Amino acid sequence: MATSQKFRIVRRNGRAALVVDDIASASPWRVRFLEIRSTAETLPDPDGSAGLTDKALIRLHPTRILSSGLEEPPQDPHLTRLTARDLA
Repeated sequence: MATSQKFRIVRRNGRAALVVDDIASASPWRVRFLEIRSTAETLPDPDGSAGLTDKALIRLHPTRILSSGLEEPPQDPHLTRLTARDLA
């Protein structure tokens, strides 16, 4: 991790995002996604990472969360809305 381009970019600009998207069902068609935008920090050798060969990690501090298709019960695709939440 410590030698990856992702690690170098986060170390340089202090921002990162995590996106997870999924096809929950093909029939009926249902998709969902989650995006977490954040400030981030690189930790080359954090405490508590025992057992890992590469101990480096990127720690996210969320600032905005976007999601769609996660509501219960599931909506028809044309009714699915984007949900956004800003964090302090």
